[in-house]
Amino acid sequence: DTYRQLLPDDCYVSFRSDLSDFLEKLVFFLDNESSRELIASHARKMVIANHSWEKRIATMLKHVAPLITRKDSNYLNE
Repeated sequence: DTYRQLLPDDCYVSFRSDLSDFLEKLVFFLDNESSRELIASHARKMVIANHSWEKRIATMLKHVAPLITRKDSNYLNE
């Protein structure tokens, strides 16, 4: 599923939609430095690997390119 590809489970802390488990998870991660650091480390690695300027521009061009007419495509080659 797309959501899991964008945000793997080991890169963030999930909460119930009503946040009823927020305090429980807050206390857990405040008390468990190794768990907190592990999630932070995984998230940092995922961001570095997947969110560079080059990848953002490639994604933007992928979505914009089909909108540019053939006549206007000369602007991409200047």
